[in-house]
Amino acid sequence: MAFRIKLNESVADAIRRLAREQTSEALTNLREPERRGIVESVHDCRKRCKKARGLIRLVRPAAEDQYQSINTGYRDAARMLSVYRDSHALLETFDDAVAAEPHGLPPGGLGTVRAELARRRDAATAAVEGDVAPIGEVIARLELMADSIDDWTVDGDGWDAVEGGWAKTYGRGRVALEAVLVDPAAEGFHELRKRAKYTGYHLHLVREADIPGGRALQRAFERLSDGLGDAHDLAVLGEQLAETPSAFGHDETVAAARDFLDRRQLELERRSVRLARQLYREEPEDFACRIGAHWRLWHNHGPADRVGEIAALYEPDDNLQQLTVSELQTLARIHDLPGRSRLRRNDLVATLRAHGVNGADA
Repeated sequence: MAFRIKLNESVADAIRRLAREQTSEALTNLREPERRGIVESVHDCRKRCKKARGLIRLVRPAAEDQYQSINTGYRDAARMLSVYRDSHALLETFDDAVAAEPHGLPPGGLGTVRAELARRRDAATAAVEGDVAPIGEVIARLELMADSIDDWTVDGDGWDAVEGGWAKTYGRGRVALEAVLVDPAAEGFHELRKRAKYTGYHLHLVREADIPGGRALQRAFERLSDGLGDAHDLAVLGEQLAETPSAFGHDETVAAARDFLDRRQLELERRSVRLARQLYREEPEDFACRIGAHWRLWHNHGPADRVGEIAALYEPDDNLQQLTVSELQTLARIHDLPGRSRLRRNDLVATLRAHGVNGADA
């Protein structure tokens, strides 16, 4: 199911439809964890809750009375599952950091650190598999959210219903960027990541509008969110090493691990700031206005036709390219084409087409 607003549906209908799809799929996976495995089901549910929150943020100014309860409902459901997912994410990020810099490891390596992270991952998996009560509570909360979707209302329609949400979310990203430029604390980067993720969702929602540069912009916001997500995980890893150092090995190993992870975290944050400064260079109202101009064009006139060279736009309407030279020459002889014995393959194909031969009788 594509996470996109369709051309011929109102904004309110689109928001409700997409919320139903995300909530329904999350519930299906949690109720039937054998489909994808419990860990993947938990990850999928958290991701879909974030998408649902992105939906309501898009229309927040047009649904202010309901925004808080909807956002809180999905947020709390996702938070109840965070302990299960975080242990897996931390180990994956650690492994990625090691793979990116295998020659930068300290003497003796970081095997004891990984062993403890793997133990915590396995313990979290065993916990969620052995105690289904939290999963049941999340299911109950999402069922309540699903039951409420038909009652969601959005004031206005078209671009008027979403313009405020575009500007507000993008504007909060700019504020978060300004904050980390003043104080590059992990909490500030985490806030910037959340805002970038929501703007990425919003750009995904209007993919059907085929906004020039829109897909590249969406991917850029996703890269920013991914980079900051890994930086956040590295910061959490550093905190865990500091809180219970003895669990991860000798003092020298833990100190080396913290130094190793800090370097990678700082590099990701530096790169993310550079990208964020490019993405957040516009004023929020200008950014929303630019997107809105293309939205209105799409809604008023439909999607634009593809343009380009004929060969790029239209596939040949015959099977001549699949024929061998011998088969092409046979066709040329059947249709008594002049000069056929001197024609090379491409000329044979072109000449046959020019005489209305499509190769069906080859």
